[in-house]
Amino acid sequence: MTTMKPWPQTDAPVTTKVGWRHLVRKTFVAPDGSTQLYDIKDPLGSQTVAVIAITHDNQVVIAEQFRPGPELVMQELPGGGVEPGEDLEASARRELREETGYQPGAMHYLGHTWMDAYTNTKSHYFLATDCRRVAQPTPDDGEFVNVRCIPIADMISNCKQGRMTDPGAIVLAYDALQELMRKE
Repeated sequence: MTTMKPWPQTDAPVTTKVGWRHLVRKTFVAPDGSTQLYDIKDPLGSQTVAVIAITHDNQVVIAEQFRPGPELVMQELPGGGVEPGEDLEASARRELREETGYQPGAMHYLGHTWMDAYTNTKSHYFLATDCRRVAQPTPDDGEFVNVRCIPIADMISNCKQGRMTDPGAIVLAYDALQELMRKE
């Protein structure tokens, strides 16, 4: 059995700005010697955060937004991009407050996943407990968010049914969520 190794890159990457995103075309040499072209999204080493926000009465704070890829209103965990130089937890707290108006009592880092195979963006996940609404949401320009609170079991079910955009967070938080549901 051979060990898979990273493929060598053949040419300098070519970057194209598309709206507020960047695409980089990279050429690699595959194990059979052929060249393979790939377009990598947001290739600048960006990071995102998402928060499983649990209220004092064990409800999950969900952000509902229209998403143009699937052309559906999706349920999402509050979150967004990490600003350059910003601490991950500070970013998670900021995004939770901006998108939902909620503030956590405690934050627990769960880990990270890669956004997908065609980006180098890391998505970092947090579990926030004892969250309380302290302000009105302050969404970004062009961002339209409906904030709801749902039972933990409903969030897990919605994730299994393809109605949520952050399944990696559920996997990372599964044990903690099970413990919270036992306390209900």
